Amino acid sequence: MQLVHAALCKRPCVALGISFSGNTQEVVEALTVAQKHGSTTVAMTGLPDSPVGRLADHVLVTSARETQVRAGAMSSRMAQLAVVDFLF
Repeated sequence: MQLVHAALCKRPCVALGISFSGNTQEVVEALTVAQKHGSTTVAMTGLPDSPVGRLADHVLVTSARETQVRAGAMSSRMAQLAVVDFLF
């Protein structure tokens, strides 16, 4: 569904990709497709120098501490949901 919506994006659209690690392949692919169709791309990530961060036109950086064994990745999700709430 992400790729379908990304392909339908045109110049006035803004595509938002959310990936705390910045390495989520599905997000990279969707932002790439949206950018090819003329959409402005925004990444929300914890690592601005990640593939998602480097790909986007604008980067929103969220900070959270996560352990290597992330059972639910709650800290990063809460930080990113707070930013979505602020934007809304």
